[in-house]
This record gives sequence, C-alpha cells and structure tokens, in this order.
Amino acid sequence: MSSPDGVDEISTIEDDVRKGASGQSGCDNPKPARAAFDAADDADVMNSPEEKAPKKNKSRLVRCGDAIERCLDKIPFPQIRPCRCLQKPGCMNRLCESNRCCRFCGSQGCRAFGNLRKLFMAMSLCLTLVSICLRAMPAAALSSDMGNLHGFPWAYGSYECIQNDRCEGLQAKVYIGLEALLVDSENFNIYKVIQWSADDCVDNLSSLGAGAYCRICDVASKGCAAMAFLSIATGLVNIWTDVQRMRNRNDHNCIKFLAIFSNIFGAIQLALAVSIFHGLCVSEFPLEDAEQTYRINLAIGTGGALVASASSLNFVNVILHWLVPVPEARWKTKGAVDEDPAPNQWAPIRGKGVADVQDVSSVMPFEGGVVAGVPPSP
Repeated sequence: MSSPDGVDEISTIEDDVRKGASGQSGCDNPKPARAAFDAADDADVMNSPEEKAPKKNKSRLVRCGDAIERCLDKIPFPQIRPCRCLQKPGCMNRLCESNRCCRFCGSQGCRAFGNLRKLFMAMSLCLTLVSICLRAMPAAALSSDMGNLHGFPWAYGSYECIQNDRCEGLQAKVYIGLEALLVDSENFNIYKVIQWSADDCVDNLSSLGAGAYCRICDVASKGCAAMAFLSIATGLVNIWTDVQRMRNRNDHNCIKFLAIFSNIFGAIQLALAVSIFHGLCVSEFPLEDAEQTYRINLAIGTGGALVASASSLNFVNVILHWLVPVPEARWKTKGAVDEDPAPNQWAPIRGKGVADVQDVSSVMPFEGGVVAGVPPSP
C-alpha cells in the first residue's frame, strides 16, 4: 500500500529539522552563528601577542635578585630627584640629556644589572664612602703634626750604616709627608719635624745629604695637595649620583654620564697625586750621603697606599655604573620600549612624543572623497 501524500511531506520536514539541529544542511555544512563567533574569538586569542609570547619561568638568580631588591626597598634610602631643567624641552635637555653621546652612555649595560639596580648602586655608594675615608686620612699628612706624619706618611724609610767605623749604631727613620718630613732617631734622641717651606730646611737636611730636596718637594707637595682635596669634592658628586641612580624614576642619561666621568676624574687625580709626589719627591731623595757613610731605603707609606687604594675603588665604581643601564624610555628611539618609570615627566625623545612618528610624506591628501577600505569618520 502506498502511503498518503501528507505523510511523505511530514517526514521530509521532520528530517530537515533534525539535520538543522545536528548542524547539517545542504549549503556546504556552515556552522551555526554562535559556533562561528566562538571560533573567531578563539582565533583572536591565539593570535594575540600575549599568547604568542612564551611564558618563561624566572630563573633562580632572578628570583634571588628580586628578593634582594624587596629587602632593599625596606631600607629608607634618601631620594634625589632630577633637575627640572633637564626634564623640560629646551636647550638643557638637548645638550645634556637627549644628545647622542648621553643616550649612548645610558643604553650601555646589562638588563640583569638593571634589575638589581638598588643592590649595585648601594655597593657603589659604600665604595664611595670608603674611598672618601681613604682620601681623608692621607690628607692629615698635609699638616706638620708629628702624629699625623708618623701615622699616615706618603713615604717612609730607614737609615742603614755602611761604614761601621764612622756611623756604628746609627738608627734613624724618616716619614715623608706633603708638608714636612719627620726624623725619628732613638739613639740620638731626635724626634723632629722639618717643614719643606721653613728657612732652616736646607740646613737641617744638609746633614742627611738632602739640602736641595726642600725646594723640590715643596713645589710638588702643593700640586699634590690640591689634587687630593679636589678628589674629595668629586667624591661628594659620586655620592649624589649613586643615590639618584638607585631608583628607576630618577635615573637618566646625564646622571649616568656624570657618575662615570666624576669617578674617572677622581681616580686620575689620585693616581697623579701619588705618582707626582713619588716621582718628584721620593725618587729625588738621596739614598746615600756624599761620603757614602750610610744608606736609606725608601718605600711607599701608609698614606700613599691608601690614596692608591681609593683610586682603584673609583675604577670599580666606573664599572658598576657602566653595567647598570638607564631605563629604555630615556634613550630608546625605535622599537618597543619597557614601561616608563616616570611617565609624563620627561621631554619625549621620539619626535613629538609618539612611539613611531608617522611619515608625513606618505599621507595621502584629502580631496573630498572617501578612501577605499577606510571607514568615514563619524
């Protein structure tokens, strides 16, 4: 028996409804609207930069550095803010902050040292304070005080008898400072300070065969004393730079350049002070008398060694400052930049402040029509 026509039509409608519910149709099986939107959202998420960038776990060294930084955050370090004249657009910013030399200086360093900024700047501050103390103690030898000359001489020596028949039992020590010389002899009960600029200096040192030594060392000591005091002034500048560079928001190109320059300048001054004094004074001191009765052995003293140590500490500070980079927002002119630690406080270095300045020559002039592919502005 054949089924009625109405039954066949009902079964066809039921089949169509069933296929639609299961996601099937005769038009190349398109997905339902909800599924299509979900798939588009998933594709956008997978193509986003956050998903493309691999998630890296922090290494043990980085975690240790973060822990050290958190501990240092609890210490109330003083804060020195940058000069406003450097932050504002103008001549000072162009000459001292955003020029190519300062930007190159600010870009140098290692990101790992930048992450441990407070640790290395605190180390530099400690070394600066130690260096100032090492310079201050030899500066005490600028006076003619017997205790200072005995404790911090720039050079010292002891006399040795060559002809026992003429100088048997001679025991004497000399302590050479920047302003005077101390002679200490227990056998002859001599404990006397002889100043280089004194009128009787030539007469007093003639017995030691060093009469002409007074004028030579008097001239050299004045230059060395000026260098020693000027190096202490550069040490104060070093303290300023160490404190200001401890925080990202206060660090900038000019202060890093100043830190490196002041440390190099101070180190050179100290090295020159020691070398000039020993080259002109100590090396000119006669090692034997005219009759070759006795001989003196000279060596660098406590003061000279301390000044040389302070000079080496300055060079260590130069390395520390060089390895700690300035935040990218202060020197990077192209490409992606890390988050600015001091937003809207500095003059932009990227044209008019945008990340990538648009080339004006490539912009099409507007002639009253609508450009294809670009929606009209509301």
